[in-house]
Amino acid sequence: MLAETSDEDIRAMFEPFGTIKQMKVVQTDMGKYGFVCYEDPKNKDHGNEAVTKAVEGLKERVMGEKDGKELKLYVREFLNAPQRAQEKFQEMIRYKNSKKRCNLYVKNFPAEWSEENLNDLFRQYGEIERVKLEKGTGKNTYAFVCFKKPDACSQAKASLQGQTFDGKGLVINHYEIKEIRDLQLEEIRDKRDWEKYINSLGNTLAWSQLSNQPHLTHIIQQLLSLMQQQGPQGGPDMR
Repeated sequence: MLAETSDEDIRAMFEPFGTIKQMKVVQTDMGKYGFVCYEDPKNKDHGNEAVTKAVEGLKERVMGEKDGKELKLYVREFLNAPQRAQEKFQEMIRYKNSKKRCNLYVKNFPAEWSEENLNDLFRQYGEIERVKLEKGTGKNTYAFVCFKKPDACSQAKASLQGQTFDGKGLVINHYEIKEIRDLQLEEIRDKRDWEKYINSLGNTLAWSQLSNQPHLTHIIQQLLSLMQQQGPQGGPDMR
């Protein structure tokens, strides 16, 4: 909101969508922002229906002009701290995923190479946005090469994969999103721990699982009954 927008103007914008329970406006150097809380006839604490109508009715409303550009109102439902954190995480994942096809993970190149050496090698396939060299433990050096276009990235990977420099063959893969990779590794660890737990229980658990199945329990009881009725040669039990 513009700095000159009064509280009365703001209230007048939001009142058509429902009864305002509370409103707070904050002035900053960047302008104004605020919170509008509606009453709901069905739920006195949350005006969900009014909020939805206000968001749909006011989003991107033109509030004025600055430096020849229209200034539009930004309005959305209020998010608490955990919801905001989750949204930021999702936005970060979306951004990283959008860059995945442009970003290469490179290793097994000469230890003395610099970012400039890597840039000279890869830029022949297209415009590079950034090269980042990482020094791992010992001689474990690796780098990230980010192109501006995914086609250039794919061409560089196909052309340079396995090429030898000072006796070392380049290893090149598309960048994997760290947060997703961590989740995948955690899932693998959980599965492995569960399998170890199952194996540690052995036959006791296997029999318990079978006996807990209604249909299997009935079948097992029938088999035991038949075994008791028959002798060693399959004839009637004469005991």
